[in-house]
This record gives sequence, structure tokens and C-alpha cells, in this order.
Amino acid sequence: MKFGIHSLLFSETFTEKDLPLLDKAKAMGFEAMDIVPFDVDNFPAKRVRQRAEDLGLEIIVEIGMPAHANIISPELLD
Repeated sequence: MKFGIHSLLFSETFTEKDLPLLDKAKAMGFEAMDIVPFDVDNFPAKRVRQRAEDLGLEIIVEIGMPAHANIISPELLD
């Protein structure tokens, strides 16, 4: 089991300016960070991957689905 922290505790999305949060998470003793890049076009995936590898930090990336693709919406059951 690994203990991680969610990026939304620090920032409303994850862009280039948020890269230092990876160092902060590691310094706080976390082994993983869960990132939600709401601004997908500005998500620095390659830089996140490289910095996380350098730190030995596991990254979990999740994304919210738009309303029309919400798999738990009762409207989809009709």
C-alpha cells in the first residue's frame, strides 16, 4: 500500500506552475500524487512523468467526464 495526496488540495488544476508540488508531496513523505488536470491542454505530462521518476513518486492521473458522458447519470439508463 502507498500513501498519496491529491493535487486538488493545493491547486484547482495542474499546469507547469504546479510542478513544484511534486517535490512538496515527496518532502511531506507521500509516495504518490493523484492529479486532476482540468486544463488538459496545459497539462505538462512529460515533465510530470520525468520529475516524478526523479523523485520516486507514483502519479495517478484522473479526469472528470463531461456531463454527456457521465456513467452514473440516471439519464443514460433511459
